[in-house]
Amino acid sequence: MLRKKRGHKSHKSKSEHINSKFAQSNIYHSNSAPPIVIKSKRIHIASALNQQQSLLFVYGCTTNTVFSYIYTLDGYLVTLFPCNHTFKLFVSVNADFSNDAIMILLSGQGALFNSLYTYTDYFSDNKRIEGTVFDCHRNGDIYVAGSQQIAVSIYSKQFQFKRYFEIFQIEPGIITSLLIRDDLLIVLLKCCDADYQPPAFVGRNKRPIRRVITPECQIYRYCLRTEELLQRWDLSDRYNSRMITNACFVDRYMNVLMECDYSKDYCVWDTDGRISYYQLKHRNTHPMRLEYTIGCSLTDDNQLIYLLSNGCIKIFNIW
Repeated sequence: MLRKKRGHKSHKSKSEHINSKFAQSNIYHSNSAPPIVIKSKRIHIASALNQQQSLLFVYGCTTNTVFSYIYTLDGYLVTLFPCNHTFKLFVSVNADFSNDAIMILLSGQGALFNSLYTYTDYFSDNKRIEGTVFDCHRNGDIYVAGSQQIAVSIYSKQFQFKRYFEIFQIEPGIITSLLIRDDLLIVLLKCCDADYQPPAFVGRNKRPIRRVITPECQIYRYCLRTEELLQRWDLSDRYNSRMITNACFVDRYMNVLMECDYSKDYCVWDTDGRISYYQLKHRNTHPMRLEYTIGCSLTDDNQLIYLLSNGCIKIFNIW
């Protein structure tokens, strides 16, 4: 991987809770080994990683039937099960995979309330919930956002509304990505007016539409224990050439990885405010024409996992 650096300005609080010694984007080193490739005939829509069990959850469909799959990180299929909902046009699909449950948030075009499905070993449930993106804290609370209001809704594990988490903002906008790792909350905000409509996640040809969100975006770091704003960064016009489409995950050092250049490359926002760019080796295998990245994850031992729309999963070892 080839790394490039660009400077930028970011906001930091006076009582920064993240130690800069953990801002180690240098963990993303080059590796010449080709990726593990898992192929299928399914259309992929969403994925989530269980770090503790090293398992990958994949949500997808064949024709009009929706299935969920669980893979090992060596590419072996562990199990699959049909979902009790039908494939349709979604604005977005988000998933979370823990030791206790699998959760899938389906957001319909123009819907005031969306469907959050929960699957465990013992039951399945469906709740109507406002928002298009979510993540779960280790205490069981569910953080949901993505509606026109700039506030994150907090629900208990029993789906009881608790309160709002207010987001510091300079301009109006909509939350397009929300990530939690330990006590760190990452929010990606697309600055826009009240009439903004997010693009459909899956088009009529059943291909996902991944649109560039830069420029005019802001990304935030919050401490969930104190609810203090730790950092804010503006994705201004000069970052538009990088074509950033999403904030994907937070690594073990609390750096934020963002998808860019239509998934051929990615960038990492360090906890000290730096931005670094990387290019995948074997990029001729990822992605090809008509392939789109649906999601990506990173294990704690540096396996970078890309889920592609055409039924392919690619797992890169980077260190």
